[in-house]
Amino acid sequence: MIQKDRLALGLAALRSGNYTQGTGELKKIENGVVKHCCLGVLTDIAIANGCDTMRPNPGNPVKYQILIDGPVCKSATCTTCIHTDGPEWMDADLGVLHDVVQDFYGFQECDPVIGMRLNPDYDSFAGFGSETVSVTATVANDRLDWDFHQIAQGFEDTYMGVNGDPAPGTDPQGESSSPS
Repeated sequence: MIQKDRLALGLAALRSGNYTQGTGELKKIENGVVKHCCLGVLTDIAIANGCDTMRPNPGNPVKYQILIDGPVCKSATCTTCIHTDGPEWMDADLGVLHDVVQDFYGFQECDPVIGMRLNPDYDSFAGFGSETVSVTATVANDRLDWDFHQIAQGFEDTYMGVNGDPAPGTDPQGESSSPS
């Protein structure tokens, strides 16, 4: 379930004018300017508001770390996954929302859908494909050149509904929205 009070903080930050928009990474320094992707803004707001298992990397403040407490993988022979004997801060730069930030906001996806657009590849004559396609936060930020205000509006329209209520018959998280 979307944590609307928390998401409202993130949307206010996107609209605040306090962040310079960047692409390709959650946060980076480009020509001496710190730039954020829209999901980087949401990550910073989550950290500032109680998501205490994620933090900026002390050695590189434009990167993030996550607190791992014990093994991430159940296999003792796995060499791919992270294995720790106790709490340890590990680098966590994904380019999308880490699962602890997803949980903070209540998203089920690491790259939330924030709108729909016409599919440029739709062939109405042949009838293949879908007439519309989902627009995720990273696509809006990195490929469609939506500014932070447009992205905040997409999050608001998709997850906050009118006056904070979900839009009737819609639920981007895949939960049932039919009356009981």
